[in-house]
Amino acid sequence: MVVTNEKICYNNKNKTSTDRKRGTRMQGLRWCIIYLVMVNGFGACAVFLDKWLAKHGKRRIRERTLFLYCWLGGCPLVYGAMKACRHKTLHRSFMWGIPAILLLQIVIISGAIYIMYRNGVWFI
Repeated sequence: MVVTNEKICYNNKNKTSTDRKRGTRMQGLRWCIIYLVMVNGFGACAVFLDKWLAKHGKRRIRERTLFLYCWLGGCPLVYGAMKACRHKTLHRSFMWGIPAILLLQIVIISGAIYIMYRNGVWFI
């Protein structure tokens, strides 16, 4: 509902096209943030669960799965969880691989943002 010049409009016809695009872009950005929070949370939970399973001598989570969470965008919390619970910290593939994946993701995202900014396509 939009109020303009003391009349009530029940549609979005009074909004400009840039306002509608901005709302759509912000919604897309919101979904990206929700996705990253969920992937990071699942990745950290997987690390803590793997540590618990290792202590109790049960079947473990594959290293491939932990790396998959990193490739999907969960590097920060996966790495933080590993350091916090001291799990897989002696494995070179994890201590060098996860920061390398994170650095690669930062470079790719920065490059994509630069290209979008240069071409006039921006989130906000």
